[in-house]
Amino acid sequence: MKRKLITQMRHMWRSNIWLVIELSVVAIVLWSFFSIFVKFMDARLQYRGYDTTDMWHAYTRTIDKESEAYKPYSDTLHSEVTDFAVIMSHLKDNPWVECVSAGTNAVPFTMNYFGELYMRREADTTYLYSGNCRMVTPEIIRMLRLEGLNGETTEQLAATIGRGEVILGDIGRVGKDWRISRPEMFNGHDIVSSSDSVTTHHVGATAHTLRRSDYEPPRGGDILMAAGPSDMQDVVIRVKEGHGNDFIESIRADDLEAGNVYLSELKSLDAMASDVNKMVNSMMRNFAIGGGFLLVIVFLGFLGTFWFRAQERTSEIAVRMVNGATRADIVRRLLGESFLLLAAGAAICAAAVVALEYFDIKILELELTETDRWLGYVLAIFSLAIMVTAGVWWPARRAMAVNMAEALKDQ
Repeated sequence: MKRKLITQMRHMWRSNIWLVIELSVVAIVLWSFFSIFVKFMDARLQYRGYDTTDMWHAYTRTIDKESEAYKPYSDTLHSEVTDFAVIMSHLKDNPWVECVSAGTNAVPFTMNYFGELYMRREADTTYLYSGNCRMVTPEIIRMLRLEGLNGETTEQLAATIGRGEVILGDIGRVGKDWRISRPEMFNGHDIVSSSDSVTTHHVGATAHTLRRSDYEPPRGGDILMAAGPSDMQDVVIRVKEGHGNDFIESIRADDLEAGNVYLSELKSLDAMASDVNKMVNSMMRNFAIGGGFLLVIVFLGFLGTFWFRAQERTSEIAVRMVNGATRADIVRRLLGESFLLLAAGAAICAAAVVALEYFDIKILELELTETDRWLGYVLAIFSLAIMVTAGVWWPARRAMAVNMAEALKDQ
């Protein structure tokens, strides 16, 4: 009656093989779920490195020349540039505005991606860098309170842009198969772009990337360059602390238009962040709910499986208890058997994770890091261990509650 556990499991090899297969499949499915969840939450929890509080943004628009509303310029002294200057003057005169400036693709949460230029060290193709091109001014750097990756202060970064140098953004935590070099490999070097191999740019600093959404891992990074006179797509405003509502109430329609130029979609950066994150927030909520249902279904499936196995072994449990085994001994034996099967399933799942990584097979085209993969794996196996423990303990408890004489009447 005191057969070793492994010996007993060999006698039940058919049912055990099917259970190992079931555990393996479930582990791989749960690994996929947790890896996706970890990937998004990892991006969401990354430190921004800039501050959007009390910041507002508007797009610069112009009236088409074919429109009836278009006002022809009577002399060469007036143009869309002078109209834009009038609007900027109105904003600077606003009592609630602390600073205002303009650029192109100059702030986070606009979902623009300009160029994806590949930058490389001059006369050196070993190091490549891909980034979202952003034309900014020193004032925009100050308004965002952007921080450097190597301890550079906001003022130092603003001075870098003021000198006409380039700031490269962090590429984040990306998969090991990502071929783009980290920005620090370019710091202090001259670089050229894929679109212009003649013009060189000096990299003066590295900084946190201005992300398009809080859930989007930066695939490349940022290429922050000094804005020129024609870079007026984005108007960036920082209002005095806590006076956002006062600023909006003080704005008149005339303040946002002049001649053939006007500003549209005036909105706080926090509101813009909420808008671009809304879709992913909804997806993550639905994903979590779906994952919860999946865990419940998996648990019920395991509960049914282990319940059946416990009922099949009621007489064995009774014999062991009659021969002096305690309830704790029975539960430990059943749990030991189940955890050995789980270990086999976990090994198969780990092999699948390694294979998917080796063959570069992505989940939903996500670039999973090694941390994402193995943290998802640990969460999957841990969840399975909890479900297996509950699935074994409850049926075992019910099986041990059966009258021993009734259970042994056929022995």
